[in-house]
Amino acid sequence: MKTLMQILVGMIVLFSILFVTAQIVINRPFFCEKITHALSEKLHRQVSLEGLSLSVFPSIGLHLKEFKILEKNKSDVFARLGDLQIRAKFFPLFKKQVIVNDIIIEEPEMNIVKESQGIFNFSDLVSSSPAPSTPSTPAKGILERSSSPRTVSVGKIHINNAKFSYKEVLPSGETQLFEIKGLDIHIDHFSLTDPVQVRAVSSSGKASLKGIGLSRYDLEKTLTGHAKLESKEGKILGKNITQEILSKMNQPILIKFLPGLAKLIQERDQVLPETRFTDFVVDLDIGNGKINLEKAGLTTADLSLRASGPIDFSFQANLGAHIVFSKELTEKMTQGQDLSNKLPYENGGLHIPVRITGPLSKPVIVPDLGVILSTLTKGELSDKIGGFLRGGKGKK
Repeated sequence: MKTLMQILVGMIVLFSILFVTAQIVINRPFFCEKITHALSEKLHRQVSLEGLSLSVFPSIGLHLKEFKILEKNKSDVFARLGDLQIRAKFFPLFKKQVIVNDIIIEEPEMNIVKESQGIFNFSDLVSSSPAPSTPSTPAKGILERSSSPRTVSVGKIHINNAKFSYKEVLPSGETQLFEIKGLDIHIDHFSLTDPVQVRAVSSSGKASLKGIGLSRYDLEKTLTGHAKLESKEGKILGKNITQEILSKMNQPILIKFLPGLAKLIQERDQVLPETRFTDFVVDLDIGNGKINLEKAGLTTADLSLRASGPIDFSFQANLGAHIVFSKELTEKMTQGQDLSNKLPYENGGLHIPVRITGPLSKPVIVPDLGVILSTLTKGELSDKIGGFLRGGKGKK
């Protein structure tokens, strides 16, 4: 009995010491300096960390404050975490279970750059290294006693006020920029076996998605949801959409019916490689292995572009769309002529059917000449019939 009491007292003292020592906060500059120095040498980039705290018992906790990785040999930010908090349960680890209560990430930032040579700003971090020698196959008993956890689950993942940017430098030196700011992503429950519900909201749109896994098979078979992205008063660098569309309209059939088109194309070759828009919207549904683009629109001072249709998970587009040019641009193309008997108009501007093809990262917008030719043919035929009827009436 005495021995049992001694064991109990010893265990209480041990757990008390463990509890006290495990709550010690590692936030001294010494530890941050050691960690950032090691990471800087490993990544060949400057790494900084303002604060770090860690606890082990009764729950595992990790807190990082203002963690930043700079571009290689530059002062620009490559990746950043404003604040990271992770809380996980301690005792389930003995049962090979990783149960994380929550992961909260504040103000994460990622800036991807593709240089004109096709090299990304993270290429040095994923450079190929010699393949490790193939280890001998372990015995069956060792495989059965693998240390891999049997269960991995996260109660919630909250990502708040995220920022992502993608910049591509073209061989011509022009720059294209895509940026998302103020993005909030909430995942209420995550595991390797259960459906994942993702809700995303940003200053420019929102999304709600649900599915299992991230492979293309998983996305096609299980991902469902709706997403909408909107933006007002912005610009797309490195691409002048009006100039690109006009250059694709440099076709004999269109030059014939639009007497001012050729001159307008020459004028537009001198414009800046950017597109300023007053309205941008993408509205899509995901389900049954398809992405259905319900509505996509872009409005600039020169034109209004609208598109819709299905997209597969290889993100290759083959969409029907139409463009309505502004009244000013229409008058320049037609040299003031009214061509409404040959081509459709909308709000005083020419209505041109187009097709959007190729990868969504670099879509190609071309006039749908088949539809245009059909419309023009009908217009000419209508003119001939009208002239014939008018002539016939005059003879009577």
